[in-house]
Amino acid sequence: MKYIDLILNQWELEHYDSKSIERFEIIYQREAHYGDNVNVVIKQVENIADAEICDENGTITHAKITFIDKKRN
Repeated sequence: MKYIDLILNQWELEHYDSKSIERFEIIYQREAHYGDNVNVVIKQVENIADAEICDENGTITHAKITFIDKKRN
């Protein structure tokens, strides 16, 4: 759950005012441990985002998120 929180917190709250998550795929490759320094890298094209949590040894977790526009009344 912490990895998902870390990834989703990369967008401002205003992003979620207009977008919903349609699909969230995640691949856990290995664990990060308390005290590890990690980086979150986001590459987004239109409504599809690729996210990686990495440390000095490589990728810890990879996720693909598909956003959709919220319908307005």
